[in-house]
Amino acid sequence: MVKQEEDCIENSIRHIAKHVAKECKAIPLDTSKYRLNIDEHLAQESVSPTVQNLWVSLSSKLDNTPPSLLIGNIITSVLRHKSTDLQIALGVLLRDSKTILSYT
Repeated sequence: MVKQEEDCIENSIRHIAKHVAKECKAIPLDTSKYRLNIDEHLAQESVSPTVQNLWVSLSSKLDNTPPSLLIGNIITSVLRHKSTDLQIALGVLLRDSKTILSYT
């Protein structure tokens, strides 16, 4: 009985993973221009709806929060092999802010 349940869970995970990968690959990432000012809506555009639903299923506190949007953007970036607008904007912000990081 336990083995059947584990197999069912594994099959569900594989199915969800394929669905997330398909959704991420369908997200348009325009690398010809970069947006330096990102709002919640633009950050959300690069996140799979299934990933967003997964976060909310885990906790309502993860609904469109900056950490969940960042993780969703990272997942999309890894699957697409391209940076998202949110990642570019954060990279520019870090580059331009010498007070955030200081190397000696």
